[in-house]
Amino acid sequence: MSFVYIIIFVALMLVSNKIIKMDTVALPAIFIFLVISGIEFMFAKLKRNVPQIFNIVSFIIVIIIAIVMTIIL
Repeated sequence: MSFVYIIIFVALMLVSNKIIKMDTVALPAIFIFLVISGIEFMFAKLKRNVPQIFNIVSFIIVIIIAIVMTIIL
């Protein structure tokens, strides 16, 4: 999902003609990676499979984060 965030964020920043900085790309991507990995780790700890809806919801949240970050910056 971090890779999806980076692709969408960079594309939106280029379309809106804004400056892309390493901090604005890397820090949210690392945060997204840590949160999603933590949730998956909790499911592994409980010895359950990660629900398929989790993938869809995380994809939608990543798209929303990319759009919000583009608007804020």
